[in-house]
Amino acid sequence: MEAQVAENGERKTGNGAVPELLVPLLTPTQRLVSLPAVELRDAATGAPPRLRTAVRVGVREGILVVRFDGRDAGTVATLRRRDEALWTEDVYEVFLTPLDPPLVYFEFEINPLGALFDARVESPDLVRATMKVDVAWNLPGLTGKSRVRPGRWSAVLKIPLRSLAGDLLPGDGVREGVSTGDADRKVPAATEGRVLEKRAAGRGEGAPTRLPDLWRANFYRVDRGAKDEFSAWSPIAKDPPDFHEARTFGRIRLPEIS
Repeated sequence: MEAQVAENGERKTGNGAVPELLVPLLTPTQRLVSLPAVELRDAATGAPPRLRTAVRVGVREGILVVRFDGRDAGTVATLRRRDEALWTEDVYEVFLTPLDPPLVYFEFEINPLGALFDARVESPDLVRATMKVDVAWNLPGLTGKSRVRPGRWSAVLKIPLRSLAGDLLPGDGVREGVSTGDADRKVPAATEGRVLEKRAAGRGEGAPTRLPDLWRANFYRVDRGAKDEFSAWSPIAKDPPDFHEARTFGRIRLPEIS
């Protein structure tokens, strides 16, 4: 079945395939709220969640900008330091990688207090049981901001794509996307020789000059309360839902980035 493209840029085949989102290039003055939103669904069932969450995604100057706007009955947030266990309270999350399948991906979180979490995840079997999470990894240039209002809270994450892709891709990268294929399922081990120390020092060696256009991604929300609620852009079809089921990540298609 041919994929249908909605006004918000979302593609769905109707065959149970993961969703795909066409991400626009933002003008210097364009606001994310001007974009049509995609809606998060119940992470386990795919049904509409109790609390609605709208997600808008765009690219500006090589930075992926993700905005979450969610209805809320009262925020649960006490953590303020970088890389604390934000998922134990209310949080928005982005999982992202230029690799397909997503054998290595990156996790970004922001809570209602504006605290950030980022980690690098190696997942050779695409499941939690064998994944390895590097919480000490930090993405240079990652920023975020949250705002809480009565009955809702919003957040924006800004993720520098070139620095992120430079952790995984050699020199030039590729425009058509990066497929590791079944023959290359040892990608996590191969990445041990990456030049993270040089890039962390701000010299940028190894960052690709061109970015792939097709990335794997998912957008999540955790709402804590009397009954916890878990929402996702690409539902997991597992109860309780496990956000680290990497096979369920959707796909986002980026514009040409010079």
